[in-house]
Amino acid sequence: MNESLYGISLGGFLLLPAILVGIRFVHPSRMPWWAVVFLLTGGGWLLVNGTVYFYYEHLSDTIRSHPNPSAKLFDRLNADGAKYVLAWYFGWICGPVYSAPSSLFSELLPGCGAETDGCPLMTPNLNARRSANKV
Repeated sequence: MNESLYGISLGGFLLLPAILVGIRFVHPSRMPWWAVVFLLTGGGWLLVNGTVYFYYEHLSDTIRSHPNPSAKLFDRLNADGAKYVLAWYFGWICGPVYSAPSSLFSELLPGCGAETDGCPLMTPNLNARRSANKV
């Protein structure tokens, strides 16, 4: 179970920026930047902490399930260093830093910034609406 939760936490962390920036890319009026940053910071912190916690719980389960676990597994379990503490205090930084390249890329595309109602590539009727408003 801990292995599944570890995978879900890691996958969620890796997909969260793409989902939020994708929503921002398609509908910038529904997802302002402050909401993206807030959700990336809070969600990233939760998912980073979940990933670290469930990784070590999975290691613990693996050690308990083997009759003669290797010394390498014990070393990995005991050599956590300060991963728990770092994830707890600085896990919030990971989400915004991990998503920065995709966020910048989505804003640099022509016609896809906050001044438009979404990306023209994603909303083909945008040009028709603009020409109807001019008449």
